[in-house]
Amino acid sequence: MVIAVTGDLALAQFFPEAEPTNDEIVFGCNPGPIEELHHADPPVPPSRVASPSDSMLTASLRVDTAAGRTVEGHGWNLEHTLWSCPDFRNVMDRWLLTPFQPEVARVDSGQLPFVQEDATIDEIGRDHYHAMMDDPKYRPSWAMLRRLNRDNVKLMLGVWGGPGQLNDDGTRRGALLPENVDLYVDYVAAVVEYLVDRQRISIWSVTVANEPDGGDGTFIPPHMYVEVARKLGPRIAPYGVTLYGPDTASAGNARPYFAAMAADPEALRWFSSIATHEYFTTHELRELIADVRAAGSSLPVYITEYTSFRFGAMDRGQEATNEMGHMLDSLQVYASLMNAGADAAIYWDAVDYYQAGHAAITRWGILQGPGEAFAPRTRYFGFQQILPYVQAGSTILPIDLIGPERLTAMAIGGGARRPGDLTIAAINRSGPTQLTLTLDGPAPRAFEVYVTSRDRYFQHAGRVAVSGGTATLTVPARSVTTLSAGPPPDEDE
Repeated sequence: MVIAVTGDLALAQFFPEAEPTNDEIVFGCNPGPIEELHHADPPVPPSRVASPSDSMLTASLRVDTAAGRTVEGHGWNLEHTLWSCPDFRNVMDRWLLTPFQPEVARVDSGQLPFVQEDATIDEIGRDHYHAMMDDPKYRPSWAMLRRLNRDNVKLMLGVWGGPGQLNDDGTRRGALLPENVDLYVDYVAAVVEYLVDRQRISIWSVTVANEPDGGDGTFIPPHMYVEVARKLGPRIAPYGVTLYGPDTASAGNARPYFAAMAADPEALRWFSSIATHEYFTTHELRELIADVRAAGSSLPVYITEYTSFRFGAMDRGQEATNEMGHMLDSLQVYASLMNAGADAAIYWDAVDYYQAGHAAITRWGILQGPGEAFAPRTRYFGFQQILPYVQAGSTILPIDLIGPERLTAMAIGGGARRPGDLTIAAINRSGPTQLTLTLDGPAPRAFEVYVTSRDRYFQHAGRVAVSGGTATLTVPARSVTTLSAGPPPDEDE
């Protein structure tokens, strides 16, 4: 993963001087090697943030509870090499699976391409890749994927770059050479075969390539991407595995890739979802979805990565410069994506862990890494107020919000699975705001109110009565405030 727009941070911060090799990387509870981050930019004076002492603002939110579109749930990006740290095995169910009930987990095929760096192009191939995947240090990884299978979590497999021997510069982030398309297809197919056939892992879908538009993966231009997909689809279909993509760094970048896919039905037929990453609230997701529907496709549209890049070089091990800011901005990105029509969105990522491509313990997790005993961050509780309600079969309801620019909302219905349930989330980066809520359609008599803010973590903040379809409440400054007419789904449902 890498940002498409770096803003105040230099791009060099997000990648090491040299990636470690497969022989060098270790996993477990103290993984590495880790390259020290040398921050490339001078400190930036922090901008003023909202305060509870600010003057009261006003906002109005109208929700159409009689409408809504059904969605496919939510999920996490999750590093399977975490399973090599035994401490995590006591954490995954308690902190992630039970409270959130994710529908999908996006996992990588491997920390690095499964190839010896000094092998020639004539020496690599299926047997070479399988021998690398047989390395004992990966055995816990495959066990974790089987564990997710047992919990009925669908697996979306990521491929963070093919063998460097196939690319113009000899690295996994180089450009795939046209004469090596078939060899790249052989690589991805061999990885799928190994996991499904030899490790008995069920995989729903595999990406053609992670960020083929020039991000953290092998660069593959749209015309070549379609050629790869057309050849890869039938190779993995016998294993019950589909494709997803284009998995670009933004929805805007996905549009030329989808245009090429739509122009080649023999390639598009192998896809089970259209997928893209998106890290900002200003995006082209609506336009991408319109492209998909205009092409006559009913494929769901997944956001396979979202987060916030506004708060530090977290790919390179830096903690968020503002934990509340990161939580609120990430959730506002999520709300903007779901309101724009996404069928599901997968957060990057669930837990801090080693990423060889960045030679660092990355710091995006709602749970901290093994050095901090996987303790939840503040952002965990904000996510917990929203994501568990977005289950497969839930509905995203139309809203009309008028208020401060830094206030975002989303409304979630229970759908056929939980008829009558209604959850409304206000994600507020501004000051304290008096919110008037109007419900068009069936309405509950009251909502339970929960708040996560600087000094409150998923705290019950009372009850708000609904009269004549209207309610009024104060949304605290810099908070996630959730109004719920029913309890979140749980494992006993």
